[in-house]
Amino acid sequence: MNKQSKVSALLLGLTLLTGCSGSKAEKSSEQAPPPAKILVTLGDSISAGFGLENPVEQRYSALTASALEARDSTEWEDCNYAVSGDDSSDLVRRLQEGTAEQLPNADMIVLYIGANNLLGPFTEYLTGLLENVEFSEGEDADPLKDILTRIATDTDALKNLKSNIETRMTQLKADLDSIYAFIRNENKDAPIYLLNVYNPYADFAQSNALLKNTLGTFTVGNLENLNAELAAFADAHADITQVDIASAFAACAEIPIQGDINNGLNLQGGLSNVDPHPNADGQKIIADTLLTAINTVQQSGESEVPDV
Repeated sequence: MNKQSKVSALLLGLTLLTGCSGSKAEKSSEQAPPPAKILVTLGDSISAGFGLENPVEQRYSALTASALEARDSTEWEDCNYAVSGDDSSDLVRRLQEGTAEQLPNADMIVLYIGANNLLGPFTEYLTGLLENVEFSEGEDADPLKDILTRIATDTDALKNLKSNIETRMTQLKADLDSIYAFIRNENKDAPIYLLNVYNPYADFAQSNALLKNTLGTFTVGNLENLNAELAAFADAHADITQVDIASAFAACAEIPIQGDINNGLNLQGGLSNVDPHPNADGQKIIADTLLTAINTVQQSGESEVPDV
């Protein structure tokens, strides 16, 4: 694989998966079923179901809607407006453009955003590494060692990465406030469930000392900062419930992602094994964790509607 192929393989394709799975039913007679309830999901590729064989049915929002439908004996529409590649500023823009058409009618709102505030600068950083690293050849070739050597020597690139992430994290804080204000301007009543971000490479980082002490430590530290920011945002609003999918993924014997990074960095495989998106099992874990949070809130009556 040449350098250009390695760079191209690192950058995941962007897929737009939006819209509702159905439309609200109108009551035509006394015997007609009650009107559908609406689950609105806002986010990025994880919520959109990137890489799944059948995202409209396999993504966590669809699984959650189906579970609520079975629980309530009431139709729930999966209105998923998540867009692959979006960071928090992209979501603000899309909301202002009116993309989430069913937001005013939502009975429940799920928000999963912020991962790309880290992934954007990090992807640019890794792209630069792969453009400049000299990969060894022959039987003793070790691409991971080559990359880590480049990381250790290119200190300016790492400084720029840290600066870019700090800027994007500052923007995330402002964007979260804008997102909340927009949601409540459009919909004053629906409870909001905020998902935090899981670490897709925890197992790989633990299995390799060099990686653990470089990118592993760096990634964990930034994810902790990101999730702390999301937790603070949720704590500031009584009508937002945080859903801890990070802990749910960390408890798995093997992180349920589409990549296969636990078997090592496979450059010859086109880097597809580093894909961080949840596989079908991972989407089910998100749905189960979200549904547990929903049931807990509804049973305890903890969710509060703000005075707007």
